[in-house]
Amino acid sequence: MTEAWRRTTSLIAILSLGGIAAHLLLRFGLHTNATVQLIPLWATLAIGGIPLLYELLKKLAQRQFGSDLLAGISIVSAVLLGEYLAGAIVVLMLAGGEALENYAVRNATSVLRALAKRVPSAAHRRRNSQIINIALDEVAVGDTLAVFPHDICPVDGVVVEGHGMMDESFLTGEPFKITKAPGSTVISGAINGESALTITATKRAVDSRYAKIMEVMRDSHAHQSSDARDCTSKRVRRNDLERYRDARRGLRSFDSRCRRAHPGSDRRPCSPQRAACRDPAAGDFRFINFRR
Repeated sequence: MTEAWRRTTSLIAILSLGGIAAHLLLRFGLHTNATVQLIPLWATLAIGGIPLLYELLKKLAQRQFGSDLLAGISIVSAVLLGEYLAGAIVVLMLAGGEALENYAVRNATSVLRALAKRVPSAAHRRRNSQIINIALDEVAVGDTLAVFPHDICPVDGVVVEGHGMMDESFLTGEPFKITKAPGSTVISGAINGESALTITATKRAVDSRYAKIMEVMRDSHAHQSSDARDCTSKRVRRNDLERYRDARRGLRSFDSRCRRAHPGSDRRPCSPQRAACRDPAAGDFRFINFRR
């Protein structure tokens, strides 16, 4: 779904809402004649309904079926039956639903950007009473790192020195700051409080919690639409396979009954309804002509 179409669905939702409100005002507030009352609904169906139906037809041509197809059928049926208010309401529901979905996607994208901005770029390695700034990729398991006040924890680890608090709300959703003491675990991406802490790295940066969250969010955002189509096609193939298996079991049962009724030949029909049966040695269906 392109950004232009996302904006279009939002405009259609606003237009349809305004058209419905104008119709109700003309009908119940100003008590105008029926033709004037229907003008806002006609405009809503023409300006908003036609683009939505066009997109649905493109999805139908691509064999992408969903509940929005029923909404498109409802719009066409409402217009044919003269129920323009119902059609405008369906346009509002369809466009409004897509607009809300786009809003949720934008929020998820903004969260992803915010998380990306919080990625720590360096760590402070403590060695022989000295602190050396190193790149995040150079952190190894077992390294002793210093986390200064208000710093972002670079990797997952365990506190070995110091007492303080860390804000993990951006990662876990926990609204309270978590107390940290020697032996407490810390996760990458958490914001340190007012006290400096010394931790021992238990994972590399690429294996830490923060990196995994970023990886999952990127994959989810990049493959959301393609995964949905793949899941739909897989469900269709699975349903087709189940129907084929049911048909094969039924035909095998029918063949066995025919053989019991006519021993020595599997080509003699046992009833006028036996117009086709499956050869057990073949992988397809064989149609058999017979006389009653």
